Amino acid sequence: MPLSEDQIPAFLDDKDAYALGLNSFGTPVFENPEEAFQQACIDYASGIAAIQQQFQLEPISPSNWKPYGVYGIQIVTDDEALQEACINVSKFFDYYENSFSDS
Repeated sequence: MPLSEDQIPAFLDDKDAYALGLNSFGTPVFENPEEAFQQACIDYASGIAAIQQQFQLEPISPSNWKPYGVYGIQIVTDDEALQEACINVSKFFDYYENSFSDS
């Protein structure tokens, strides 16, 4: 079941790759998580790079994204735009992780 426009978080923009639906419990999930991941790597590249550098992480991939979701909200920077980008990485992964289980 797709979400209505007012249920879609603003940080996801209005891109087809970020199309959301609801799982059987009413939790928002990406309709195509792989495509959403690829688009997020483009849209949030500055935040991903800052997280990777500050926390000395391996390059992001579909198999090692969880630390990026955790550390995005913990980034230390005086650059407000970069901090917002990092927070959006964490927000994205909150939805992304829901897309792989029906819980």
